[in-house]
Amino acid sequence: AIFVTSTPDLVFDYSPSNIYGWLSKPLDPNQLQRLLSQYMNQRPIDCHCLNITINADNYSIPLHSIRYIESHKRQVIVHTANQDYEYYQTLQQLEQDLAPHGFLRCHKSYLVPISGITRYTATTLYLGTVTIPIGRAYKDQVKQRTDAALPTGALICMQGIYAGAITHLCANQTIVIGRDGEC
Repeated sequence: AIFVTSTPDLVFDYSPSNIYGWLSKPLDPNQLQRLLSQYMNQRPIDCHCLNITINADNYSIPLHSIRYIESHKRQVIVHTANQDYEYYQTLQQLEQDLAPHGFLRCHKSYLVPISGITRYTATTLYLGTVTIPIGRAYKDQVKQRTDAALPTGALICMQGIYAGAITHLCANQTIVIGRDGEC
């Protein structure tokens, strides 16, 4: 919490542990912005949000809203359903911060939430309609972490253009096989 008061003398009498900082009235917008920026940058990643700064603007992105993260050199793009956030950071640092929260490095340029994976093949992850490549160096890690985290049922295609594709199934999920579903 940020304490706002018209009597700064009382701040020292009332300083509970959940107070991050204090401001006196009338509010100076620059001081408020500076204090909020400090708070956002120091908030731990385990708040279930990714805290980033883009052009001096602070954003707190809920981890459950992240569809996937891609990187080109040090430029990172966080893709959500509503918006893409582009800023400078290494994917390696993001991987370290987000791995405990169910994110998986599947390629030198991609980081994905395991909970968003709907199926995978030997070379591709499917996040709904989005396809993400699996790098050769990450293939074993992807298989190990997705097999451990995804639901227990699976449909494995044995022939045709989908040969080798694995679709994980949830309990009570309806499966339609064939073009008209009458198989």
